[in-house]
Amino acid sequence: MSIAQIRIVDNEFVSYDGEDLEYFDSKCVIGNGWKCQLEENGSLECKASQKFGNKLHTMSYNICPNGFSSLIYRVNGKKPKIIREAFVVKKGRKFSSGLLILPGEDIERRYPYFLDEEIM
Repeated sequence: MSIAQIRIVDNEFVSYDGEDLEYFDSKCVIGNGWKCQLEENGSLECKASQKFGNKLHTMSYNICPNGFSSLIYRVNGKKPKIIREAFVVKKGRKFSSGLLILPGEDIERRYPYFLDEEIM
């Protein structure tokens, strides 16, 4: 299993450690089968897709500015499945700095996570 580790500091990508890096700048990273973007409103959006037969399978990982995260699995034509929802920062803090972990396994087992800098 390949794993990419992306360091985020003050809502900017600053480093990438892992395989298959295709693109990197302070607001967008494409690598290890994922595309991640830091939005102007302070949120993070990551997506990975894989095609099986004629169906597209997508895993989405989003973190809101208040630190609330959601991991959602979709197969075209079916209702999305919420895999996990949780806060990834302590109460009263905002999402801005930490380590984003992106696994590169089969799409159904790609469970990314975020470690807030205060926890690390």
